[in-house]
Amino acid sequence: MKVAVDDGTRLFVDVVGPGVVARHGELVDRPSFVMLHGGPGYDHSNLRRFHMPLAHAARLVFFDQRGHGRSDRGVPGNWTLERWADDVKSLCDALGIEKPIVMGASFGGMVAQTYAARHPDHPRALVLHSTAARFNYDRIIARMAALGGAEARAAAVALWEDPGDPERLTRYTEHCMRYYTVGTPASDPRRVAVEVNLDVLRYFYAPGREGRTMDLTATNKAITCDTLVIAGVDDPITVIEEADALVDSLCNARVDYLRVERAGHGVHHDHPDLIRHRLKQFIKDHP
Repeated sequence: MKVAVDDGTRLFVDVVGPGVVARHGELVDRPSFVMLHGGPGYDHSNLRRFHMPLAHAARLVFFDQRGHGRSDRGVPGNWTLERWADDVKSLCDALGIEKPIVMGASFGGMVAQTYAARHPDHPRALVLHSTAARFNYDRIIARMAALGGAEARAAAVALWEDPGDPERLTRYTEHCMRYYTVGTPASDPRRVAVEVNLDVLRYFYAPGREGRTMDLTATNKAITCDTLVIAGVDDPITVIEEADALVDSLCNARVDYLRVERAGHGVHHDHPDLIRHRLKQFIKDHP
């Protein structure tokens, strides 16, 4: 279904599971677990594929962020962290969801940080998965070079010169995406996403734009809710040093830091049972 947020933009939303269940003769509210997909440019398909088992623990809310998937494209001027962050609260308001647990993966984690800093009283809790508070080009390039040598380094450099160029993305997929995971090879997101909008990727990560210049470490001081941070030690994109810096920036939140050895970008690919268990426990601890 499509749900309009405060400025009239319609977001494609998929809600899985009831919000209220009967227990011992009483109606009991279930927590809502709202998930923000990665990218930018891709939709929520990968999140849905992995996280559906969590429907036993919470009502799951998947949606394509504005400009992505089957949501309204809007104008590039609204493809910003603040607008995407405000959409989270506005969507929850439209759906009647109060005090959600919000999880952001990769790019979605940057949106989640911005949302929790701008609306600190809104989330019940926060999960930041394989993400960072700032873009560190030098560390990304160095990590790719260490993993894949000159070919991987050249492909990464070329991509970040023009992130939305299809040919450069194809070379990057061939030479670099194998290093996103330590065990099972990562899927090419373009083959599993329902819909792709590379214009968002090019706009957000173009040199000089927000994806390259952001530094959320200062505004993260406004985040006060319980936060679970999940990071792979071998992540070549949101590198572990930046995950450490992210944790340090959450100085006013109670943080549980799951730092996973032999795991890359998207720890759930390398350690699915561990991640599902920790997420279920985190949801249980924040009813």
